[in-house]
Amino acid sequence: SMAVYVILMPHIGFIITTAVLLAVLLLIMQVREFLPLILLPLIVTGILYAVFKTGLHIPLPAGFLGF
Repeated sequence: SMAVYVILMPHIGFIITTAVLLAVLLLIMQVREFLPLILLPLIVTGILYAVFKTGLHIPLPAGFLGF
């Protein structure tokens, strides 16, 4: 899953690929509740984006959507 993540990130972008990866990893860990499966990847992706983009000023792959 990490290899696919690294390959797709420059094309799709950091936000989408990270949220999807986290959701897939939660499914692999057999988390079946709807709320954690949706909210946790979105919250973690938002925190990581804020830390790297705004806090550390590290550019992240934007992908085809431009964010």
